[in-house]
Amino acid sequence: MVNKQVREVTTAEFGDLVNGEWPILADFYGTWCGPFKAMEPVIERLAKRFAGCAEVVKVNIDESRELAAAHAVRGVPTFLLFVARKAVERVVGASCEHSLAAPARSAPGSGTGRGPAAATGMNGPPECTPIH
Repeated sequence: MVNKQVREVTTAEFGDLVNGEWPILADFYGTWCGPFKAMEPVIERLAKRFAGCAEVVKVNIDESRELAAAHAVRGVPTFLLFVARKAVERVVGASCEHSLAAPARSAPGSGTGRGPAAATGMNGPPECTPIH
């Protein structure tokens, strides 16, 4: 059995996570979506890679329609990176691991000039600290 690193969250859980201290990479998906299924191993690797530095979650758009609409999700999969309570990056459609990890390393908003990933340690060793 595969050890799943990515957990599915409800609308209420999502709000709590986004309002927390850690960056969140959210995968908005549909169970019927072929590209989502193809991306599952990539998302699992990202979750492992960023363990302790950020949380990687998935949101079923059929069960959380209002949440998907609130974040203007119009195609699946849609990946949103949240830092300091704001969506700072969006990737729509199937993508490679590097393309999904890059926004986490370079998204604006940390005040470091190198993005929030630099502030959280997502680029390197797991000396992660929360973003305030």
